[in-house]
Amino acid sequence: MKMITRCPSCGTAYRVTAEQLAARAGHVRCGQCAMIFDARATFVDGDIDTSQPSLDQPSTFRAEEVAQIEAMLARSVAPNLPPPSEISLADPPISRGEPDFEPDSEPEPEPVIAALPAAAAPLAAAAAVVAAPAAVAAPAAIAAPAAIAAPAAGAAARAHEFDFGPAAKRRARIVSALWGSGIFILSMLLAGQIVHAYRGEVAVLAPGARPWLEAGCRLLGCRIPLPRYANYISIESSELAAERGASGLFTLSAVLRNRASFAQAHPSLELTLTDQQEQPVVRRVLQPKDYLGERAAREPAFAADTEYGFKVYIDAAGLGATGYRLYVFYD
Repeated sequence: MKMITRCPSCGTAYRVTAEQLAARAGHVRCGQCAMIFDARATFVDGDIDTSQPSLDQPSTFRAEEVAQIEAMLARSVAPNLPPPSEISLADPPISRGEPDFEPDSEPEPEPVIAALPAAAAPLAAAAAVVAAPAAVAAPAAIAAPAAIAAPAAGAAARAHEFDFGPAAKRRARIVSALWGSGIFILSMLLAGQIVHAYRGEVAVLAPGARPWLEAGCRLLGCRIPLPRYANYISIESSELAAERGASGLFTLSAVLRNRASFAQAHPSLELTLTDQQEQPVVRRVLQPKDYLGERAAREPAFAADTEYGFKVYIDAAGLGATGYRLYVFYD
């Protein structure tokens, strides 16, 4: 059963079959304006002109037309060519005269076929060569078969572009879903790496997330480090005093305070002994275990908004130290 549908863009009518409609769920591409439309929604009433070629007609009809066009082309070119014995490569190109037939002045009937196969492409190409009024050189006429074959290759290439309809939409949805899933997975991996790298800061900024971070660290075999902000640690007081009856033995006393609203790691201390000219004599870095002793292991965190004091005994015999400098820092 054959039906007629009309392109809603350019108005071209086409003759279609049920098999062609079933190929893309009724979606077709217009051969004139390349618009894709639903042929079932644009059916028109009317009889089909059986004189028009269709996909079901044998190919002998087109072969006869090709032979007639080639014969007319040969008649229009041959009278203007010199005898074969006078042709040489040095001769200038010979222009073809006007065709000795009158072109059909009647308008061409409206096409009513869905698409022409590659075998029908030479018809259109040969007709274009015959109707061209411009002068044609002899070598160009000899190369006409190659020019006629070119549109057939283009039509075959365009046949691969016939990819639309529900099946194409399903493939597009699947591809989009795969891309979306890949982007989501990569985004989650990137977010996990950022959280792992700054897990200590995240635990401070979002205390409610600390249990989740600890659970994740148990799986990964890591730990949540304590924050280390030296600008929140201050030395409230410090003193370096010489011990009585012991030459060169000093006692360093100091009070440290954590002014942050969160617990931090114990800081390191840099102690520098100076002489009478305030020049450094010796420098020593004190780790938490050096100035806190067992307390450093018992209390690994410097509690928020708290302070503590400590004493350290220093043997500086023979150094001539008379002063000191004390700094707080984190490794």
